[in-house]
Amino acid sequence: MSTTRNRKILISGGGMAGCTLAYFLKQQGFIPVVVETAPEFKRVGYLLALNEQIGQKVAEKMDVLDALKKFEVQMTNNTMYDTEGRKLLHFTLDPATLNTRVGLMLNRADLHLTLYEKVKNDVEFRMGLEITALTETENGVLVTFSNGIEELFDIVIGADGIHSKVRKLVFGEGFENYMDNAYFAFTTQSIQVSNRLGRNEIKLIRGDGFTIAYLRLQNDEVSAYVFHQEKILEKIAPVDRRDYILKTYGQFDADFKLMIEGMKKDEYIFHDGFTQIVMPQWHKGRVCLIGDAAFCPTPASGVGASMAMAAAYIVAKKLSESDYQKAFADYDTYMRPYIKKAQSSASRMLLLAAGGSIISYKFTNFLLRLIPGGLVGRLHSHAINMPLP
Repeated sequence: MSTTRNRKILISGGGMAGCTLAYFLKQQGFIPVVVETAPEFKRVGYLLALNEQIGQKVAEKMDVLDALKKFEVQMTNNTMYDTEGRKLLHFTLDPATLNTRVGLMLNRADLHLTLYEKVKNDVEFRMGLEITALTETENGVLVTFSNGIEELFDIVIGADGIHSKVRKLVFGEGFENYMDNAYFAFTTQSIQVSNRLGRNEIKLIRGDGFTIAYLRLQNDEVSAYVFHQEKILEKIAPVDRRDYILKTYGQFDADFKLMIEGMKKDEYIFHDGFTQIVMPQWHKGRVCLIGDAAFCPTPASGVGASMAMAAAYIVAKKLSESDYQKAFADYDTYMRPYIKKAQSSASRMLLLAAGGSIISYKFTNFLLRLIPGGLVGRLHSHAINMPLP
């Protein structure tokens, strides 16, 4: 159980890592408080995987796995085309194999909402606030919030994503490893495109330096991505992203163009670089980082959500067993080898995901047509087996 020395814990970030951590800390007798910059949680997101080996085991410990399975998107039918509409490859995966190799496919919004619903009535969430300063004292961490209020916490844990404010305040800059690729991701409602997609089908268009991917979700929703090579990340304002995608990529697929044209100007489109966070240590004094704030493996790894949830579980468990110094060190030591494996895997997967190759675009397409689809299906795997302590 928790001790008086580290009982009151501030969690920065109310995303998947933050909600998971709040749940397990509460279970262990701590008093978690979550601070979140967003004034409210909106239903925004894109498709992600919760892998069988790690993420689903954490969800099972939270007793939410059965609820999540109701939102499953069985992405079992995969077809890739070139920009002229010619089929490059096709492969299928049965649901059990998909789950083992890739994971439980979910809309990020459904995963986040399920985790939030599990914990919101038991934990205090302070919405629309940001941490502006952190000062470690003899008795804890003095936190200054954006509303000017100061409050003392025993421990602060940054679960505030790849652009973590906690990381910058405590550890400084210089841990971002940009991988010369970026992506757009969004979910929108499109009855016409949804009806044209086959059952459990994901359609991919491989361009020269980019890949478009989209598939049907529930209730006529379509989830889409654009992975693209970009040496220097271009900052595109949220209000300009729809038109940018339409102008840059709309001509390569009629259904994708139709989907973008049907979007409202204010619909949320996520845009960021493939950037890994690489740090020699994820803790300093009474402050610790988890999830993308500590070790973002990028979406190319396929295990970002799973690793974030696992980190939350492990930190809470370690804190229940010992003082924060040992708990943070044990968490770091335990997870680091698996994070290195995930980040290494992402680097390899990104080459194909963004449409790039060390050989020419046309010749790569020629080779893809020769590869048996079943072989590609066997190679397409994000499985990383990390036992939970």
